Amino acid sequence: REGYRTPGSPDPLKLPQPALPIILKEFLWEVRKASNLVVIKTHPGNAHSVAVALDAEQWPEVVGTVAGDDTIFIATGGPKEALRIRKKILELGGA
Repeated sequence: REGYRTPGSPDPLKLPQPALPIILKEFLWEVRKASNLVVIKTHPGNAHSVAVALDAEQWPEVVGTVAGDDTIFIATGGPKEALRIRKKILELGGA
């Protein structure tokens, strides 16, 4: 029901993750706003790691995230929320 794990292996959802600012500084390439979306570009192969870290923050402005190979779409409730999220991301990790 919860997937296969070898006996005694740690729960992957409970493993410690690097802090969001560290992940953003390492992998972030570009952050843009598009209406109620924030579009994040990362180095190839790193979008998932950044999206997981963003989801863990549980920011109230974020409705959800979708990650590909090097791009993340963050859906927000509206353009003002998208601007706030973009600003938070840039303050934490720059670009």
